[in-house]
Amino acid sequence: LGVPMKFGMGYGLNSEHSPLSPNPRACFWGGWGGSLVVNDLDAELTFAYVMNRMGNGTVGDMRAAGSVGSRVALYHDTWTMAAARPLFGWGMGSYPQVFRFFNTQYAPDIKTTRFYRDAHSDWLQSLAEHGFVGTTLLALGAILPLLRLRRRHLANPVPTYLLAGCALVLLYAWVEFPFGNVAVVLVWWLSFFCAVHYARLYDREAPAPVKSGSASG
Repeated sequence: LGVPMKFGMGYGLNSEHSPLSPNPRACFWGGWGGSLVVNDLDAELTFAYVMNRMGNGTVGDMRAAGSVGSRVALYHDTWTMAAARPLFGWGMGSYPQVFRFFNTQYAPDIKTTRFYRDAHSDWLQSLAEHGFVGTTLLALGAILPLLRLRRRHLANPVPTYLLAGCALVLLYAWVEFPFGNVAVVLVWWLSFFCAVHYARLYDREAPAPVKSGSASG
């Protein structure tokens, strides 16, 4: 989880790292997205919480941090992580484990640094995990097919709208992590290549130019 914690049988226990209650016999656990249950045996009290909008993680939440400064600090620390290994990065899927060594945001509520599973920026996280070389290779997977398109290929609005939608997702990925969802990744690449292939159908459907010449007889 990336935070100090005292564990019991299936629960996290009341401790100085997670002070839940003044009563010693209190325990808790959280679920993916932000849900939480707390049991206080001494107070004979149990309460549970389920959010109406899931977050990505079990400990720490960007919405709980709640400020633009927290987001800027997260981006700065992620860039520091990327700059430590700029060429090839720290490895695919390494962000949650490695970022804790670069994280500078202290959380008074849990008396340690906040835990982030994602950088809340797909571009920065790609630089941190894959480096400039890996990120460039990923980008070339989309850039090279686009280089074969010409203005005439975008005369039909269908590929234009699909490519515009893909571009908007890429812009959104600067400030969030839509590509952290496998479904988004699959739909994005499917939409992109469908748009490119559909646009190139123009060359097949366009009538061949008629060559003029004089006939000899």
